Amino acid sequence: MCRWFDLKLKYATIVFATLVVGQTVLFGQEPLPVPVRPAADVIAAWKAAGAKFSWIRIERKGITSRLAAEESPIPGTLPDFRFGKYESGALAGLPAPAVPFSLTLDNPQVVDDDLKDLAHFNKIQMLNLRHAKLTTAGLKFLAGLDQLERLDLRRTSVSGPGLRELSHLKNLMHLNLRDTPLTDEDFQYLMELYELRSVNLLGTKITGAGLKHLAGLKHLDSLLLVNTKLNDEGLRGLAALVQLRSAILNGTAITDKGLNALAGMSNLRSLILPSMSVSEEGLLKLVSRLTGLEELDASGILLKDAAVHELATHLKNLRMLGMHGTGISDEGVKELARLEKLEALYIGGTQATDAGLEAISGLKRLKRLGLSNTYITDAGLEHLSGMRQLEFLDLRNTHVGNVGMQHLSQLVQLWELNLRNTAVTDAGIEKLAGLKNMHEFYLEFTDVTDGCVEVLAGLKQLRFLHLRNTKLTNKGFQRLKKALPHTFIIEVVGY
Repeated sequence: MCRWFDLKLKYATIVFATLVVGQTVLFGQEPLPVPVRPAADVIAAWKAAGAKFSWIRIERKGITSRLAAEESPIPGTLPDFRFGKYESGALAGLPAPAVPFSLTLDNPQVVDDDLKDLAHFNKIQMLNLRHAKLTTAGLKFLAGLDQLERLDLRRTSVSGPGLRELSHLKNLMHLNLRDTPLTDEDFQYLMELYELRSVNLLGTKITGAGLKHLAGLKHLDSLLLVNTKLNDEGLRGLAALVQLRSAILNGTAITDKGLNALAGMSNLRSLILPSMSVSEEGLLKLVSRLTGLEELDASGILLKDAAVHELATHLKNLRMLGMHGTGISDEGVKELARLEKLEALYIGGTQATDAGLEAISGLKRLKRLGLSNTYITDAGLEHLSGMRQLEFLDLRNTHVGNVGMQHLSQLVQLWELNLRNTAVTDAGIEKLAGLKNMHEFYLEFTDVTDGCVEVLAGLKQLRFLHLRNTKLTNKGFQRLKKALPHTFIIEVVGY
């Protein structure tokens, strides 16, 4: 069960992160603002106080991405000041940036009194306080942050009365309460946050009774309820949120019986379901009613190929579909070729082979394709060579090797490529030298050596490079570190 939970949590994060940062394709938001760099003297003063300056945004996988201070940020990015080791009073007397910015205080050294110095930083749009040792007394100091739009309180000890202190944040749109000790009664204090768009409640004790307190939040369109106490009866509380457009429910005890409560939620566009307690029959009954869905993750729900035909018939507007571990074969994969609007498809852990890959090669809008743990070979990769719009490709634990890399060399828009535990060696990596747009590359558990360093060093856009359990030496690692100073390189040297 842990394996499926981890996989579905990853996909849940992908969906939810686009909503949190306001970059969702589905719901048509306004163009993102162009970031402005704080004044040089302001940056210098903050650095002198122990802060690191960079640019921050939410990446496609939902993780927080930091661009180096000297890089040119893209729209939607914010200048960020982060204190790795915080010393009490570090914020006192610092000049206030005159532009919207993010402040990261994500460590247990931060306590209530440290927040009193936030009062004159009225341009804060994003505040990260995860892991901080906060109580209600500390949250009172946030009252004057009237431009705050995103607040991260995950893994803090925030309580119900503490949430009440947030009622002054009239522009707060995105709130992360993951892994906090909140109970149903505590959520009544969110009722005055009228602008809330998304709330992350992963790991909290919320049930249907707590969800009823959120019914008055007319702008709330996304809830992440992974690993909560929600059950079939509690789904009635969720159904009361008729305006909801995204519900992420994996890791809950919801069964087919409870899904009936979702059938009337006609505004739902994105849905991620629990894998261990929902059946094929329950899924098909639900999607026959929710024909407006644009994102569906049914990973881990065992499906027959005939069920995929029915699903594709009902959900013609799908843009994202998670089918990992559903057990479908090439016949089912061929049915997915009918979903011409698909932009993201995850069919890892199925019986898909090269024949199935050929069937979906005509999906012209597809940008993300997950094929891990399938029977794909080098011959199948030839069918991908014409899909030059692909930005994400997961081939870990497949049967591909060096020959197939020639076909991938045509995919110049690739942003992320996962070749973990494949037969690729230096000779294959050499064929990928032209993939200059790559930001994340997984080569773990492959036989690549120092011979591929020159090619990897030429991929200057890389932000993450995964090299654990390869045959690179410490010397090769040092060469990469020097050539790619802005890349986070993960490697365990074994030779």
